[in-house]
Amino acid sequence: MNMIKKTIFSYVKSLKKIRASIYFLIGANVVPLVGTVFFDWDIIHLLYLYWLESCIIGFFNLAKIITAKIDFTFQQVYLKIFATIFFCIHYPAMMWVLMEAGINLIAKLVFNRPLTLEMSIKYTWSAMLSLFLSHGYSFYKNYIKDKEREQARVMKLLYMPYFRIGAMWVVLMGGLYFILKHKQPVFLIVILVILKIIADCFSHLKERKRIVT
Repeated sequence: MNMIKKTIFSYVKSLKKIRASIYFLIGANVVPLVGTVFFDWDIIHLLYLYWLESCIIGFFNLAKIITAKIDFTFQQVYLKIFATIFFCIHYPAMMWVLMEAGINLIAKLVFNRPLTLEMSIKYTWSAMLSLFLSHGYSFYKNYIKDKEREQARVMKLLYMPYFRIGAMWVVLMGGLYFILKHKQPVFLIVILVILKIIADCFSHLKERKRIVT
């Protein structure tokens, strides 16, 4: 019981410290919620939107690697260059696999229609912009202004995004089964978006701890 209380207290304390970025995160994720309820976004549009968000997460993680504070020794400079190049190769490759072997496959097999970038942006550009601004604000507020960059380890940043997008896609793919089974009722899609917001909040708090430890 004491352990549970300590965990809850720790999360509340962390939430108070970074509440502005949490508010931005929740606000940005409300946009797809509105799109689902009032503008008939279906699950495929949301999956593509969240794939784009995964790309945004990778973009700002690359910015974290580049701007991480290091000692200008040969080893530190070499590690930073290596991490930058390696991340620019393996993260886009993973995003490509997720798109081709995941989302596009579902779009073709389940809905019998391919998904294009133009189709998704036409519906979800406002949500994409809000998510970009949310992650951008978090990068500035937590990483730059609150000086997380001074404690960040470059090699640790290499795999940092996978914790965030891993939790997100576990929730999305888990909920996808039930949504498709019941023929995409709006209330189930809304529940999925809410669960995704909760997963994002916990991942955001965890990320703050991982960067500085």
